[in-house]
Amino acid sequence: MRNLCVFLLIATMAFCGVRIASLKIGGPNRCMETVSVIDAVLMADSTIDIILAPAENLGGDSNRARIIFSETTLGWDFSVADTFTRTREVFSALQAIASLAETYAVTIIPGTLWEVDSFNRCFECVPIFESDGNIARIRRKAHQTKTDPNIDASIILDTVFTKEGDIYSYLITISNEAGDLPSVYGSSESPADIWLALDRRWSENLIYALENINTVYPPNWTFVHSAVDSPSFKALIDSNWISSSGLLVLSDFDAGAGATYISNLFPEFHTDNDWSVIPDYSEMSSYVVIDVDPDMPTHNMRVDIIARDTIDAPVENLFVNYGPPDCTPIHAGWTDDEGVFMACIADEESLYFLFSIDGMIPMPEETTLYVSYAESRCTIFVALEPDSFNSISEVKRPENEEIAVWPNPFNASCVISASTRVVIYDLMGKAVRQLEMGVQNKTLWDGCDNTGNELPTGIYLVKALDNRSSSIKICLMR
Repeated sequence: MRNLCVFLLIATMAFCGVRIASLKIGGPNRCMETVSVIDAVLMADSTIDIILAPAENLGGDSNRARIIFSETTLGWDFSVADTFTRTREVFSALQAIASLAETYAVTIIPGTLWEVDSFNRCFECVPIFESDGNIARIRRKAHQTKTDPNIDASIILDTVFTKEGDIYSYLITISNEAGDLPSVYGSSESPADIWLALDRRWSENLIYALENINTVYPPNWTFVHSAVDSPSFKALIDSNWISSSGLLVLSDFDAGAGATYISNLFPEFHTDNDWSVIPDYSEMSSYVVIDVDPDMPTHNMRVDIIARDTIDAPVENLFVNYGPPDCTPIHAGWTDDEGVFMACIADEESLYFLFSIDGMIPMPEETTLYVSYAESRCTIFVALEPDSFNSISEVKRPENEEIAVWPNPFNASCVISASTRVVIYDLMGKAVRQLEMGVQNKTLWDGCDNTGNELPTGIYLVKALDNRSSSIKICLMR
């Protein structure tokens, strides 16, 4: 019987955080599509706390509609600045979004549009609709090279009160201003829990990089860093706008949406192969919904394989083949020079492992392990011994040796060669077995004592009884 030692480290989880829906808007009539998608999201899930749409969603270079905002005692009011059809469409969309925010008690960030002030100046801005249906404030996009009193006042962190009673701060960045906040507008007094990125065109491939973070494959850091301007985003961390342990939620103008932990984009902020995942991550055709506590990142599930030989030395190049049970294992790896291999997974509830190595026998050779986010760390210890059938053969005992044993270490039995009878002692000096030599001065030891009881795993001393001091150590492995 081969025994498997599995140690489980329990990771406590709490799903009382914030639920965010990130929209994927890409149709020709973006105003009506935005309202329709928001309505569909809330009809399907009324527990959503924040809805996020991309930059230029309601207006911008591709839609030059202009809205006038005026502050009132209840918040902000809005009206049209001209009679263009697109402006009227944006105005109608804002009215519908206000109604949805109030009906479902949800914070809606509908993407950016063009605002015209009383001096006929134009700003790209995003109105923030809170759960009472009113616009709490206007967040204007930062200039790239200069400050402006109308913009500086809007570069602050916002706060969301979730339906579960939690409070989180969030930072909105609009398109390419993420790199401008630290250099032009300085540092923040405190970092945001959540980074909401409204983008014009983040990167056509970034969404695939983010998706990989939530699959069975480890993130490809080279790919991620080539897809994003990581120095600019690192500057947000250095200037205290965001935290490396915070959450990133992205909504992109090219109908992309995604979410990940900020540390996943920066390898220096976490250990190798130990990124943080979002357990409750649902992707629909027109939006992504995440349910996560930004204060309590959930690490990926991982099974550590630790291989040791009979003298507890690390075993390199143990081949580990693994995958879902009842099918051919599709993932593989080898233990390193410390005898360790980490099998990183995300979505499987159970995994089948198969171990193999030339010239040695692994124990266990195979096993099925059950994993979950509640039991996200498992360790399998694999003991390896020489393969006596393939790599150990009988050799002539050197003339200057009185005793020879093979295989050594052994599991079931070994052959002892000596010129006379031998006595086997344990490490306490107690004689446990006496053996007579047979044909060709050889005998078989079955690992039992003189009464026939199996002896435990350990080191034993084999000594010849020929009035000489000749002896040899032998390792018994159960």
